[in-house]
Formats: sequence, C-alpha cells, structure tokens
Amino acid sequence: SGDGLNRIDALLATGVAKHVDVIGYHFYTGHRPPEVMFEMTQRLKSSLERAGVRDKPIWNTEFGWLVQGAGRAIDPAVAGFSKKDPVYSEAMAASFVARAIFILESQGVSRNFFYAWDNESMGAFDPKTEKIKPSFPIALRALDRWRQGRRWQCERQLHEVLCRDASAPGMAITWTVADEFDLSRLKGQWSSVETMDEHVVDLATHSGRDGFGPGPFLLRK
Repeated sequence: SGDGLNRIDALLATGVAKHVDVIGYHFYTGHRPPEVMFEMTQRLKSSLERAGVRDKPIWNTEFGWLVQGAGRAIDPAVAGFSKKDPVYSEAMAASFVARAIFILESQGVSRNFFYAWDNESMGAFDPKTEKIKPSFPIALRALDRWRQGRRWQCERQLHEVLCRDASAPGMAITWTVADEFDLSRLKGQWSSVETMDEHVVDLATHSGRDGFGPGPFLLRK
C-alpha cells in the first residue's frame, strides 16, 4: 500500500538495507486489483535506488485479498481491513493471485508468499468445510503449467495486461481488468485461447462475444 511504501522509505533512510540480504515487502493492494502492483514495484525499486541498494532481491512476503467462504459473511473491519475493502468470490481471488504472480515476477520480484492457507477471511482452505476452495488449485496448476521454462514480461495496456516471452513468440498471457474478457477481438491475431481450467477455445470457429471471466488466459498463434 502507499503507507507501507512511505514506511519503507523511512526504514531505508536508516541505512539498514546494507546489512540485509533480501528486501521483504507485503504487496497488499487493499480495495484495488493486483494491477496496481506495477506501480508499487516501481516505487519500491525507486526507494531502493535512492538508498543505494537497487540490486537487493525483492521478496513479496505477504499478499492476499478477502475471500468469501462457505455460507459465511465476512466483515472487512473485523478482519483488519478497511470497511470499503471488498470481499471477493473465490474465483476472483484465485484469479488475483495468478495475476499478481505474473505481474510481480515480470517486475523482478523473486519470491511470492500468498496469505493465507486456512485463514477464515483470506484463506484458500475453508476451515468450516475443511476443504480447499476449488478455484485455487485451478489457478495454481495454470501458473505451474504456463510458467514452466518461461520468463514472461508483462505490461499494462489500458484495461488489459499482456505478457510475452521472447523465446515463445507464438504465445502470450493476457487478462482484462474488467469483469469479462471479450474473445471476439482476438480473431485474426490468435488461433486459440486456453483458460486456467484447461478449456481451449478455437477462435476460428468461435462466434459471439462470450466472456470467460477475468483470466488469465494463454493465447496461441
């Protein structure tokens, strides 16, 4: 958050960074989507450069969002959040985790630690049902599948994010910051779209403007 970045400026001013191996930061975004992490990483890097330690590795030592559980209302204030912070569906929260990892890795953040496993307000595991929320393993498997052997470089383009890897020019990762991704605009540029749950859409035969949620998605030529 902005407050956290101000605090790290004050900490770095003490010279402490010269005595540590890694810079840890909690990339919480509050009521904002993960795409604000583009700005957050750049501000953090600027702080490190001013302190003369721009080469220190950056770890994201906590990040997450409020996630709806099974039949249980979540009060953001009780969970330690602002009352204006939304509670997301498990599908959206899992999407946020995937989007955040693509963004942060492309910005040079070398480790990401999701919070949390079984937290009642933010967890991937629901302590009430004693089951993992289904959207999270789908997102994590997609991350593993799409990141293996790749170095995606992501950039924001108005309401969308596009990630490319120079070693794989016929592929890209993309998603929208809006609620639904319009597949019709991809025709002529890409041949297929793969969703996180491994559903593949052939764009040559696809009709209409059907959306598949906020993604991410894998595009192929």
